Amino acid sequence: MLYNVIYEVLNINVDNKPIKITGLKLNKLEEFVKAYENGNETFFFSGVTYGLSRLNKVKIYDTSKHNFNSKDEIDDYYRKVDKMWGIPTHLSQFGIDITEEYIKGVFGYKNNLFKVSTGACGNSVYINQSRINELRNIENSNFDLKKLIRLCEEINISYQNNCYYSVGILVRAIIDHIPPVFSCANFDAVANNYKSDGNSRSFTNSMKQLNSPMRFISDASIHSQIRKSESLPNETQIDCKKELDVLLAEVIRVLRT
Repeated sequence: MLYNVIYEVLNINVDNKPIKITGLKLNKLEEFVKAYENGNETFFFSGVTYGLSRLNKVKIYDTSKHNFNSKDEIDDYYRKVDKMWGIPTHLSQFGIDITEEYIKGVFGYKNNLFKVSTGACGNSVYINQSRINELRNIENSNFDLKKLIRLCEEINISYQNNCYYSVGILVRAIIDHIPPVFSCANFDAVANNYKSDGNSRSFTNSMKQLNSPMRFISDASIHSQIRKSESLPNETQIDCKKELDVLLAEVIRVLRT
């Protein structure tokens, strides 16, 4: 089986045309995925150096719909079909989309790509990557988790870069986002009325701790006007990692049942 990759990079100065890498064997596909996970700037294949820096979108397809034996066969097929019909051939015509089997996070997520070199936090992440992976592996017909997963990823990016205003605001966004999972209208109802099976008191205490202080901190970050002097938030002030982990664990438990 051969594999094809198509990806885009952020570049404000030129058109972001998709870049195709065709005819990858499994070992080369795994090498590409590793380069993606580590945030490598380049990937070398078949005599070509592909630039990966600022990669923001990627799709991976197998070639299960055609019996290709080499990269040259795939490229020849591309040229013939494009010339015949005058319409660019899409990789999905060759096989199925298998992106989710290989791409598990943002570009460079295994190498702390977004962590600054000086003044960085002692802890590498705010939300444990295992929680994000658990959310990503949930299949639930009632709730689309893409936004929740992205909020979690952006919290980690902000935390790694000491962007504490952003962390507080994003935590607030999460607690405002998830109440429907618990059949609640808002997070006040989650904190005061929702009963977790077998762990109700502990969960309620954690949610009350998450609700009031973080709302105060995020409200102060968003709504406070300019003053003669300011005191900036620090890592300690926005630390509700344990309470947020309890919340995400309960989201995962509920959506799995």
